[in-house]
Amino acid sequence: MELTLTPSLLQTPRIKLIQVGDKATLAEAFKLVSIPDIKMGLEVPHLINARQFAERLKANPSLRCFLVAPHGSDEPVGMVVYWGNTPAAGCGQILYAIHPDHRGRGFAIEASKALLNHLFEREAVQGVSALVASGNEASRRILARLGMRPVGHDRTNMICYFVGHKDYRLGPLDRLIQKVNWSNSRSRFAKLAAMLYGLMITSTDF
Repeated sequence: MELTLTPSLLQTPRIKLIQVGDKATLAEAFKLVSIPDIKMGLEVPHLINARQFAERLKANPSLRCFLVAPHGSDEPVGMVVYWGNTPAAGCGQILYAIHPDHRGRGFAIEASKALLNHLFEREAVQGVSALVASGNEASRRILARLGMRPVGHDRTNMICYFVGHKDYRLGPLDRLIQKVNWSNSRSRFAKLAAMLYGLMITSTDF
């Protein structure tokens, strides 16, 4: 599986997104999706083994999974997934899940925002949707903070959220974050930025 995204674009002052593709990342990803909460959040089928998981990714080039890991650590704390549709449609779906031990620190919104920024700025995606249960208030807050709005329900009565390219706003701070290689920065400024960014973005259970 080829890695198509530029790693330096998929990071924030606190975290990096690592695209799943080789044996090592596939193994880490499967460990995460073996956790019931994460499996449910990423809509992974109930019965699946490591080989089936790898085959599913390779058979669906529009399905891209990313490990979410803090800078300075190779231990992922969760995953964010983009399931793109055909280029003609230009739309896709985003999913995210964070390990229960690492929730409450804003990693889900941080990772999702980094991925959305890339999709809209670099890949000319026209729109992104997400499905959420009506009672999942934490996830609904995340989607609202990502600029997504409820547009209806699917057949299972999940709420569908959506944001289009024209409605998505990438602020000056986000543009600055995209230009800095935070993973290689050891300056006091980078450490302060990471702390402030964490305080700014942490207000959900994810």
